[in-house]
Amino acid sequence: MQQALYDAALARTDAVLAAARCMVLFEGLESTTDTMESWINQVHGIGRIMQLRRPEEFNEPFARAILESMRQNSFIVSIMTSTQIFYGQLQWRTLPWAGVEKGFDQRLYDHGFDLAHMFDTAAHEICNTTESTAFPHYKEIFIRLGDSFEALCALNDELTRRRTDDPDDRTLQSPNLSISLAAMDLLFANFAEKLLSKCPRSIVDANNEIIQRFLCFTPLDRRRDLARQILHQVFISIDKEPKFIVAQLVFGLQVARLQLKDGSTEADIKSIQAILDKMETRNHHRLTGSMRRAGKSVAPPLLTAENTA
Repeated sequence: MQQALYDAALARTDAVLAAARCMVLFEGLESTTDTMESWINQVHGIGRIMQLRRPEEFNEPFARAILESMRQNSFIVSIMTSTQIFYGQLQWRTLPWAGVEKGFDQRLYDHGFDLAHMFDTAAHEICNTTESTAFPHYKEIFIRLGDSFEALCALNDELTRRRTDDPDDRTLQSPNLSISLAAMDLLFANFAEKLLSKCPRSIVDANNEIIQRFLCFTPLDRRRDLARQILHQVFISIDKEPKFIVAQLVFGLQVARLQLKDGSTEADIKSIQAILDKMETRNHHRLTGSMRRAGKSVAPPLLTAENTA
């Protein structure tokens, strides 16, 4: 596998792709590491192997299935480390699905890569520049936030409709989709609130009409309700969902946990503790223990520099 990082021909073999997927699964389910750093590094390293192939080379069932499973982990790492990843590039979002329908989950992950890009822009193009220089970047992000919230609402409506139309589709009925969708909603809302709190009043006033498109998603009560909704869904999913999607359950739990870090009720604290204990001990999800110890270090820096709640 180390050789595959520097050998494009070897990296293009199906055997290496399958081995790469197994490595990430092992690190999430069986690794004895005490930190999440190993899992994150594995995802980045496997991403390098994936990138050695051209995106159009994933336009066949086996390779595309591996790509989709890797995007499942990479969108989480991309968000939590505020790192732009090649999966978010247009060709990587389109060519592997040329001629076939792109799944609901994959379209949701695209918004995760978008959010990571916004985090990166905010950190490098806004926080460290003058007001006049930052203005166009604020405006661009405000527009993208409005578009993203509209898209997430559309995805939520689509999921509700398709679940009603096809109650026997196990993939659509999986609570994991609702958890990921709610977690994305909460992350976008927290990011919007944090960005507005840092934004100079003159820029807010100049972009008021754009901001109104997403302002209704940012109230604290709504964000806390979303966090509690996620906790409930994670709890009922632990024993039902296959272990290979543990990273997404941990992702949802971490997003909700950070939202309720301050201002949480005793019931919130007990709920989080019960979920952590159940996932870490009964189900032996070592990734959960790593996340528990990592705390705020495994979260977008912009959202944890100061608490949003």
